[in-house]
Amino acid sequence: MIHSEHFHILRTPSHEEEQPGPAALPVCMINQSLPLTEQTY
Repeated sequence: MIHSEHFHILRTPSHEEEQPGPAALPVCMINQSLPLTEQTY
């Protein structure tokens, strides 16, 4: 049971790090959109 609690604590910081993750996703999409317009095949 102590191990389970440790896992929860480890997952808590992970969620905080995941918050900025999704925010960076749209940035990546915009970054890819710029080169995509320039690379009009």
